Amino acid sequence: HPGLSRETYDAIVRTAREVGITWAGHVPVAVGLRHAIAARQSTIDHMDGYLEASVPETTAVRLFTPGMRLADFVRNVDESRFEELARLTRAAGVWNVPTAALWENLFDRTPPDVLVQRPENRYAPRQWVTNWTNAKRNRMQQDEQQGMTPELVSRFMSARRKLLKTLADGGAPLLMGTDSPQIFSVPGFSLHRELALAVDAGLTPFQVLESGTKNVGRYASEELKLDGR
Repeated sequence: HPGLSRETYDAIVRTAREVGITWAGHVPVAVGLRHAIAARQSTIDHMDGYLEASVPETTAVRLFTPGMRLADFVRNVDESRFEELARLTRAAGVWNVPTAALWENLFDRTPPDVLVQRPENRYAPRQWVTNWTNAKRNRMQQDEQQGMTPELVSRFMSARRKLLKTLADGGAPLLMGTDSPQIFSVPGFSLHRELALAVDAGLTPFQVLESGTKNVGRYASEELKLDGR
């Protein structure tokens, strides 16, 4: 989960190794991507920690403190570091579940009144859609307070797409996933949006489909010690 201390995370790692449990999930800010990779976290959800790890160390010390503004963080992302992070990921055998479409739902500037019109929302409980609409409206207000101009939002999403392509092209293994039902992510339909977004980010259709077929079998076999068929 997000918010764990480094001490708590390391206790989870030690115990999981002792009892043979595979662990996966977020990369808390206090842990950091490089430490999670060194610990061989099984999978990383949402490509957590990668953009933070691309910020130069001297800047990161100043940025990642209470009160940090998202806009200041986005301005300091160094995309030239993505290839090195992808190499480390591949070498450690750490998998990523990008959930790229969810991040688009969270951060892009499409008004909630427009998102409500998506045809798949008719299959979601009405209360879900109401909650998503309120959450999106609040999110956009928070981002504006954080200094996120339309230009910076675009820059943020572009960096995430470039990171996804760099991981794929660098051989860092990917697993298909959407984290639905989250904000405007209707199960099933969200997967179709994920497929399209990954191709828009520059992945080949083969890379995208592989993440939901062959790679799932590999992960089940290699990491979960299950029948990969």
